[in-house]
Amino acid sequence: SPRLTWTSYDTLNTIVVLLRQFRKVALTLTVYSPRYVPYGVELNRARAAAVAEYLWSQGIDSRLLIVQGEHGKGGTARVEMVFREALM
Repeated sequence: SPRLTWTSYDTLNTIVVLLRQFRKVALTLTVYSPRYVPYGVELNRARAAAVAEYLWSQGIDSRLLIVQGEHGKGGTARVEMVFREALM
């Protein structure tokens, strides 16, 4: 499901605080699923979009986010967040 769980809000709120505090930091968010999941890429894109929408709703500039959903190479579903210097 692309819906956020209650437990994810604590982590996302911490990320919001960090992105507000360090204004020159951007975030690349990639959601992966195992290769055998039907409609995996579409589901991952929807999950990534749900995270991005939450961050945007908290006032994070959309120019600071790169959001993507991909098939994983391994057998686990995961979310990877990479912080980088913002080029604005």
